[in-house]
Amino acid sequence: MFHNKFMKEAISYVDINSSDAPIGAIIVDDENKIISRARNNTEHDPSGHAEVLAIRQAVDTLGVKKLYNCSIYITLEPCPMCATLISYTRLKNLYYGARDLKFGAVESNVKIFESNLSLFKPNIYSGILENECLELLKNHFANKRL
Repeated sequence: MFHNKFMKEAISYVDINSSDAPIGAIIVDDENKIISRARNNTEHDPSGHAEVLAIRQAVDTLGVKKLYNCSIYITLEPCPMCATLISYTRLKNLYYGARDLKFGAVESNVKIFESNLSLFKPNIYSGILENECLELLKNHFANKRL
């Protein structure tokens, strides 16, 4: 199944040794070619979320502003900023692993795509390799508390 393959790719791109939250994202075109990969990098830029960085890279690579025929795979449910950017760039499909009960803006809290402010609603698929994605987060934050 492609969904598991691409989520595994997003998981593998996470830097578990980083001080940033272990979140990875990839963008794939309709031909199942990976266009971009990113991981959280917020140490010097608070907007350096994996989704934002992957989208920036994809629009640069493709030379377009909209990603109509692309899908994004993210290890954690997007926050309001990232969900809004996904809407603005018209990503066709959104796949994510773990729900973010605190900051999630797709199904957990704000529900950006249900809002009048949303320009576009992608097809949404959640829970892709959820346990593996949760494990990354649990291990990261458990190590922070030591």
